[in-house]
Amino acid sequence: AGATESTYITDTLLALGSYSYSVTVVNPISGCTVTSGVVTANVFADPVVTIVNAADVCEGGVVTMNAVVTGQIEEAEYIYTWYRDNEVVGSNSDTYTTDATLAAGNYVYRVEITPADLSGCNAISEPVNANVIAVPTVTISGYEAVCEGGSVELTANVYPMLAGNSYNYAWY
Repeated sequence: AGATESTYITDTLLALGSYSYSVTVVNPISGCTVTSGVVTANVFADPVVTIVNAADVCEGGVVTMNAVVTGQIEEAEYIYTWYRDNEVVGSNSDTYTTDATLAAGNYVYRVEITPADLSGCNAISEPVNANVIAVPTVTISGYEAVCEGGSVELTANVYPMLAGNSYNYAWY
C-alpha cells in the first residue's frame, strides 16, 4: 500500500470486506530482502443496538429493558452503558431495570455498546421513553344515607383527571 515505516495504519474509510497485507523489509547495508506472510484484516459493518421492553409505569413500579445487538461480530463481547436523560445509570449488563423511587415524569433512555477488546465497532441505541406516571388519588362523594328501597349516587373523584375522563372504573 506504499507505506515506508515499520507501522502501517490502514485507511479509515475502508469498505466492508477482507483486505490482505504483507510487508517487505530491506536491509539497507546488505541489500537482503525478506517478505512477511500475508495477514487479513476483515472490515465488518457496525453493530446496531436496540432497546426492547421499554414501557410506561406507575410511580413505585419498575420496567426491565433489554439491549439487543444485531450485526455484531461473532462471539463479540460488549460493555454496556445505560443512560437516563444523558446521565449514566447502569453498566456491564444487557438489561437495565428502572429505579422504583423515580418521581412521576418523562424519562429518555439509551444504551451504548463498546467491544470488550476496544477494537471499535461501538454503537448507541435510538432513545426510548419509559415514563413514570403519577398514581392518581381517588375519593368517593355522594349521599351515604338513604331510606329502605332507595338508591344512592356515588361519584369517583380522581386526581389528576385524564383528558376525556378516560379512566376505567370498577365498583364493588
